[in-house]
Amino acid sequence: MKSILLFSVLFASTIALQSSLWAQSEKWENSLISHHAVATLNLNVSRLCQTYKDSEVVEKVENMLKDRQLNLAEIDQFQGVILSDAQLGLGADNSSHTQLTFLEATDFDAETVGKHTRYKLHPEKIKTWDAFLGDPKREGNWGAIAANDRTLVYGVTRMLKSIVASQDLTIPKEHGLSNLRKQDVDICITLSGGDKIHDVFEDAWRTDQFRFLFSLVDHGLIYFDGQAETQLVAELFADSETSAEDLESALKDLIKPTVARFRKQMERYDRMIESFKAMPNPDRMLEMVAGPRAATKTTIKALTALKISRDGVIVQITGADESIKALPETLIGMIAEM
Repeated sequence: MKSILLFSVLFASTIALQSSLWAQSEKWENSLISHHAVATLNLNVSRLCQTYKDSEVVEKVENMLKDRQLNLAEIDQFQGVILSDAQLGLGADNSSHTQLTFLEATDFDAETVGKHTRYKLHPEKIKTWDAFLGDPKREGNWGAIAANDRTLVYGVTRMLKSIVASQDLTIPKEHGLSNLRKQDVDICITLSGGDKIHDVFEDAWRTDQFRFLFSLVDHGLIYFDGQAETQLVAELFADSETSAEDLESALKDLIKPTVARFRKQMERYDRMIESFKAMPNPDRMLEMVAGPRAATKTTIKALTALKISRDGVIVQITGADESIKALPETLIGMIAEM
């Protein structure tokens, strides 16, 4: 559970396995969130169930998670949080936490939560909060806080302590739960701009080339809904019309070279396939390349389907194409094969 991307995708995909409609409870809004948040990923469980109810790849991911003793039919909401806490510094375990909210009230215990995190945990208190923590000498162990009788907030021990301490701060307005639209979209992402989120991005992806873009964004909201006519809507708010003009231009300029890089990657995959075909018993090697190649092909189609426009200080990115709807499922398939 050290990668927020992996954990997020695993739950996004396995949640989609359940085809029934689950009620959205407002009690979810009582859950903890770090007030150092710079981005959030919010998954609407019931709508994802509808969107991907016929998916074949999610069964593989479900099998990967069975040993975590999680019954996904009982889950209401999932949220991932990216944060920038100056006291913790950067790094995967210091820049993320996740949370699950179950449909029904649950008696959480250290043994069961330990199986979720794959650590041996014991009951503890973080100030007034009930928590399940590992070896006190190892604050890098993943554990959880019971935010209420339905919600578990997961993170390493030092992260959980930071979340509780941050409740004295004001949460950035763009990450307020009122922005999540959890009732009518599959996925909602809230985004801060500026150096804080750029620094987290740079640490994760080892590139500084997007600092200019982050500097132009004040905050943003990104909605994905595979059932809608327009599957992707991103609204990026700048602090001035001049910044918005620069952002619109930079994003348009970025798409063409990005597509070109993915097309070169497709060519490499095709060369690998031809090479593997000449080998004895090539099936396993061909299968390993098939997933990444399919994902690259879908990504190219999705990128070329994007439309970028501006209205005052708002830059809007929209996408209406089956390839955009397929992106989450394609990524799920790649994760399932890992």
